[in-house]
Amino acid sequence: MVSITFRNAKNFVLGLVTLGALWLGLSISGLANEFATDMISNYVAGKVAPLEMIVQSETQSLKAAMAISAKAAGRAARLAVEKNLLEIAQRREAAMLSLMEIDPSAARQQAMSEEWRNQLPAEVRLHVEEPLYVTGTLEVLGRLDDDGRIGIERYVESGDTRLQIFMAGRPDDFDTGDYVTIDGLRLADRLAADSSGIKRQSTAHDSLGPRTDENLGVRYARALVININFNPARSEPWTMERVDEIFNGQILPWFIEASYNHFSLEADIAGWYTIAASPTTCASSTFRTQAVDAATADGFDVSQYDYVIIAFPRVTACRWAGLGQISGRYSWLNNAMSRSTATHELGHNLGLYHSHSLRCSEGPLSGSCTTTEYGDRFDRMGRGAAPFHGDYRAYLTWIPASDVISLTPEDGARTVTIRSVESLSGPRVLRVARPGTNQTFSIDMREPIGFSEPLQSYPALQNGVAVYIGSSQRNQSIIDMAYETPVVDDAPLMVGDTFTDPNSTLSITPLAVGNGEATITVRYGP
Repeated sequence: MVSITFRNAKNFVLGLVTLGALWLGLSISGLANEFATDMISNYVAGKVAPLEMIVQSETQSLKAAMAISAKAAGRAARLAVEKNLLEIAQRREAAMLSLMEIDPSAARQQAMSEEWRNQLPAEVRLHVEEPLYVTGTLEVLGRLDDDGRIGIERYVESGDTRLQIFMAGRPDDFDTGDYVTIDGLRLADRLAADSSGIKRQSTAHDSLGPRTDENLGVRYARALVININFNPARSEPWTMERVDEIFNGQILPWFIEASYNHFSLEADIAGWYTIAASPTTCASSTFRTQAVDAATADGFDVSQYDYVIIAFPRVTACRWAGLGQISGRYSWLNNAMSRSTATHELGHNLGLYHSHSLRCSEGPLSGSCTTTEYGDRFDRMGRGAAPFHGDYRAYLTWIPASDVISLTPEDGARTVTIRSVESLSGPRVLRVARPGTNQTFSIDMREPIGFSEPLQSYPALQNGVAVYIGSSQRNQSIIDMAYETPVVDDAPLMVGDTFTDPNSTLSITPLAVGNGEATITVRYGP
């Protein structure tokens, strides 16, 4: 975030506006002062954030320079004005692009009107945002940054145009391959939009028919791992034997266990190939195209593989360690040849979003609440090492619908017993409808066995149950029941404690946890 003082900001605006005036021998110091004073007054009053203030300042500078241009006489003067306009527009563009990424809604509010934009010279208009209604194919990518930050990237492709989308709000349940329309604001290769401004016309899965146990998640898949490097700094930081050991020796049994033998992923290994793309830019789609071309030239029929993983040595221009299409077939590993990163990205390929944590200031779901993307310590789609939690496995149909207990207000008070997610059969997920909302509480218990052994590090999980909340079965947050502590390691609801939904009379109480089972009372009403 850019920080700017009152005095420096005002001088900044004055300098931008008066520079062109000096070139033309005009005096508009009063006009500049008015613009600058208005901007600073809004900033001091807390009406705009520092970055928004810079965009506003540059906008007013651009308008003032346009006023100067109307008085310019002679070719030299006009050229000087146009140069000044272009420089201001480029500075404004840089600030606006940053604002679109940080706060898409604020960027839309700061957009220059069409009336003003149309008055600019054509060369200058290229650097000013414009409304755009676009129809195209969506690409949704889960990103795991090498510094621990994570997020979701979205792109829309329409013809030869590819735009990165920055959304205000949290649009759920969009997949790679969905055909969408977006009402947004375009600048360069970016598109700012509200979550309500994206509409699905058809889904990537329309051709599959209704989702059932037979056609989602229950299958035996093949993957191709394509290893690429770049000139001139060509390197091969791992051997093909190492890749084979990670995918066929570690990831294959990981998925077999996590899916209860419903899903396996056997991998073929290709490379090394040196591609023409430069590692100085993070052109993941170009890396993919050239990697596939290289593997095809080497005799691999890439179309025969369910999943394709592009692996390469560190590209510092890419801020992520791993990238995976949500419900797509491609993922990327940036110097991250490991089971943990690969299983996370393949989870995205299977259709899962991240597993978050939800912490509130005055109790579970009470007061000011913060969702931390990727904050779940007990799930590979969060920050954990263990396989996916129960409802994510139910979404993938690895846990069949018959092994999910679902309760609604009509059930009144019920006491039920579920088995651990690591059990091979029996009820393993408890889903509790939250009254008056489209949200569901999803409850499970975990055992530190097999690939879930890392859960041994979390004692609270051995004496309680994990409670998730979400409006989507594949995009959920674990509720931090121990909100008084600064960590989420102790998030589970402990035996004997009761969680009461602050918006209803629903209460949840785990009565006992042990021997691979949890007994839980759910009560709707007093």
